[in-house]
Amino acid sequence: MTESIIWDWNGTILNDVDNNINAVNMILQKRNLTIISKEEYRRKIKVPIKQFYNDIGLETNDPENYNLITIDYWKYYNMSYKNNTKVNSGLEIILNKLMENNISNYLLSATQHDELKKQVESKGMEIFFKIIIGNNNSEVKNKLEKAKELIKNENIKISSTILVGDMISDYELAEKLGIKCILYSNGHQEIKMEKGIDVINNFEETYNYI
Repeated sequence: MTESIIWDWNGTILNDVDNNINAVNMILQKRNLTIISKEEYRRKIKVPIKQFYNDIGLETNDPENYNLITIDYWKYYNMSYKNNTKVNSGLEIILNKLMENNISNYLLSATQHDELKKQVESKGMEIFFKIIIGNNNSEVKNKLEKAKELIKNENIKISSTILVGDMISDYELAEKLGIKCILYSNGHQEIKMEKGIDVINNFEETYNYI
């Protein structure tokens, strides 16, 4: 019986794929580089993000240059965030049903905590999560460290927990934590049906794994 679900935010709950692609292409255009299609973006996106940037022609080895790319990214992302991003269809109903069945929902993201909280609250989604966790300003930690802290602090039972994400890195995170994982196929990364990976095409299919 599932007692807890740890959710990813960007691309999983928040449908910001097109918004992200627009931001990336504006970064490329500013540097006179070739823009990418949605198909290419979903095929190449990966974590750590620096590898993805390098793959599409951006130079990230110089810290100052990478910082400028990051500044541009958030500027372009936020320009269209309000009007161009929505929560994936049906998720409010599903999250509410999970709560009614005493399943605790946690939100875990690599996004900076204040920015994450702002995004979540702007979509009215904060009511569904017991805890919302992003990276702190002064103490940047990866999702694995944050997940371990969450599990320890909340006494979450590994055997009764599912992680829901949209990238292979989420699956790898779940493996390291020893918990079950479900990947959403229509998020940021192209997810192929591979042995050992549970994939959903819509969130109603989540119930098949609870």
